Order: sequence, then C-alpha cells, then structure tokens
Amino acid sequence: MGHTIIHSAEEGVRHLETHPPAGDSFELAISDSFTFAGQGDTMGAGMAILLDKILDFEYEPDGFEEMDGFKIYRYRKCGHREYTEADRGEKGFRFLDLSATPVSCGPADEETTVIPLGWILLWILVIGLIGLLLWIIL
Repeated sequence: MGHTIIHSAEEGVRHLETHPPAGDSFELAISDSFTFAGQGDTMGAGMAILLDKILDFEYEPDGFEEMDGFKIYRYRKCGHREYTEADRGEKGFRFLDLSATPVSCGPADEETTVIPLGWILLWILVIGLIGLLLWIIL
C-alpha cells in the first residue's frame, strides 16, 4: 500500500484539512522522526494536535502498526461499539458520572474512567473511621 508519510504536526493538519476522513475508518502514516514546530515531538504535543483535529471529524484511535521508519495509525468513526456493563472503567465514560452512560467521542471528550459515587462515599467513610481510630488510640 502506498501511504503518504506525514513528517510534522503542521503537515498532518494540512493533510487532514485537504483530505478530510470519510467512511467508517481511515489511516495515517506518521514518520518515526515526526516533528512539531521544527523540533522532535518527544512530548507528543504534535500528535495531540493531530488527535484533536481527528476528534473534530468524530473519529477515534483504533490501534497502529509499526512499519520501517513510520507507524500506521488507524482511526474509526466514533460510536462503532456499543458499551455494556462490563465496559465500566474503560474508555468512553466520564469520571464520576453518576449515570455511567456512554458518551460520544466528540472533540471535548476525553478517555476517562467512571467511579460510582457509592464507592467514593464508602472509601471516604473507611478513611474517616481509620482516622478516628488513630485519633482515639494516639
């Protein structure tokens, strides 16, 4: 397969603007020497900018494959998977969401985890009781 290898965040944004993703999935080939603002992207800021742009198109990461000198990142349209009770704690849920219902993966959403309110209150109670016992003993 002939992939257009993207060498910088700026090039990646231009590529996405001129070739917006379509369909259920798409791929991006990112160079191992990927840069952001003319510097090596060691902190991942450039990839974060690309991911933000990809989320604007309502796609989410779907794995990658290592090649010689680059990686092929795969993305799929958001909402391709139905979440079940077994998915609680995996991506797609907001932290401390009392309803624990799935959310879309639009640009403002993040991968977060749900901790049901009951568990948080239980841990606060346990820590409080331990503190009270220590205060009484000491």
